[in-house]
Amino acid sequence: MTFQLLLEAQSPRFNVPTQPSTAGDYARFVASSSESSADSSPNDGGIVAALEILANPERQHHEKAYLKSPLIHLGVAVPEVRRICRSWARQQELDHDALMEQVENWWANPIYEVRLCAVELLSYRADLLGPTDLGTLRDMIAGTFTWALVDPLAIYVTSSILNTMTEEQIDSALDQWAVDRSFWVRRASLLSQLQGLRLTSGDPTRFFRYADQMLSESEFFIQKAIGWVLRDMSKKRPDLVFDWLLPRAPSCSSVTIREATKYLSGTHRQTIATLRAQRHELPL
Repeated sequence: MTFQLLLEAQSPRFNVPTQPSTAGDYARFVASSSESSADSSPNDGGIVAALEILANPERQHHEKAYLKSPLIHLGVAVPEVRRICRSWARQQELDHDALMEQVENWWANPIYEVRLCAVELLSYRADLLGPTDLGTLRDMIAGTFTWALVDPLAIYVTSSILNTMTEEQIDSALDQWAVDRSFWVRRASLLSQLQGLRLTSGDPTRFFRYADQMLSESEFFIQKAIGWVLRDMSKKRPDLVFDWLLPRAPSCSSVTIREATKYLSGTHRQTIATLRAQRHELPL
């Protein structure tokens, strides 16, 4: 999206300066627009003003209710947040410390889309991250309230760091996440493996171990995460997923089963359904 299109899309209730017509002028735009936004601070890099231009009052109320969010919502769609964030990032000369400082500033902002910018920036510049940042990611994940922030932190940011680590290092870190007191962190221990397990070469041993640990949990977001990973694995390795599910079918939640069996064959689905039905049969 060009900044001319952003200008045309702005809501009249926001007083923002005339913006540039090219992405190359974005740094000067956000520097000046940050002074005109009531919600901007010297540390936000002008992101608040840029987001306000695309604010959608109808969407903001729906999104806030859907996410049961305690934050302020502007109603900016995720693709637009991503474009604004990446446009900002391309104008910066970021090193690791500068990246984490900006993420910290955005994460402390009470506007949901600004926090989403923090997530998008970490994802976009994951090349600057390393194993020592997992503690910060854990704290971010544990301190949030919604899958909409947790999941991209797990699937795109955490997984990028894990790809730079040895198997022993991954076990050392994720084993702690898998038993964390925060169910969001436990969910992240599962979803951080999703990208690799979508490949036929991905080793599911660690995921299966964590899933067994969490199989009896009543938390919906854990049940859904287990099913989600199994579902995506089943697209290329249905027999592997079926073989794992078969002895566990009676004890899996309906949420997990519904997700995990979505792409299995009719025969496999029927076999699992039969096993689950038998658990309700009373002995004569």
